[in-house]
Amino acid sequence: MQKVHGKGFEQTDFFSDKPLYINNCGFIRNGSEQHIVREKGRVDYHFIFNARGRVLVDGRELHEGEMYFYPPRERQDYCYKSAEKGLYFWIHFSGYEVPELLSRYGIGLGKYSVKQNGREIEELFVMMIKAFTEGWQCADEYGSGLLRALLPLVVSPKNAGSPFFSAIHKLGDVTETVSVKELADMYKMSEGNFIRQFSSYVGMTPHAYRLSRKLEVARDLLSSTDMTVGEIAQSVNVQDPLYFTRLFTKKTGMSPGTYRKKFRING
Repeated sequence: MQKVHGKGFEQTDFFSDKPLYINNCGFIRNGSEQHIVREKGRVDYHFIFNARGRVLVDGRELHEGEMYFYPPRERQDYCYKSAEKGLYFWIHFSGYEVPELLSRYGIGLGKYSVKQNGREIEELFVMMIKAFTEGWQCADEYGSGLLRALLPLVVSPKNAGSPFFSAIHKLGDVTETVSVKELADMYKMSEGNFIRQFSSYVGMTPHAYRLSRKLEVARDLLSSTDMTVGEIAQSVNVQDPLYFTRLFTKKTGMSPGTYRKKFRING
């Protein structure tokens, strides 16, 4: 088994005050089974890439050529299965430019089929990890540049025709109101069939995906702005601030005020 952490094994679960920063990255090759559960997730952002082998995320298969994205403070449950010639890459990253970058590419909690770009993505990971393990000069800046090159490959034009790409974008725009019926009609499906097929592809129901995006935007606003809780609730299309507070507290394990004090980027 070969297990490599680009920046070693020190604690890297933090949110950087830089524009874009790689907290850590690495790979596992020909490894034994490893099951990881983080009930409260991590502070940073997290990609898993199954280059070759078997990975389960929340008990569901992440096939070869697929990536899974976790935003901060989202429960994580994934398992690298033992597989001959298995190869799994991962990266943790943070920075104040990340929310805008993810919004630009429509990236939110869930899985992405990147098989057509798999070779390019694998090469970017390899170069990124090599820069850190070999101690290259300006490795952080170099790695951040590679990450900027990687993000559009997750949702490149090659993948724009993937099933439910349009639905993911509509659900991800938390400023707009969209119903499951409208989305099902767009795909000429019944609501039940749309929910089943969307859940199979994305790894969660439309409602769960929409909620995850609202919480992701809310976390970003709490950590990077002076907006009130009521203003943030309105920004993510929740009309009742008290309901928003209860929902946020239930899903993240802390109130909006506590979250802001703990994760405020600029002090």
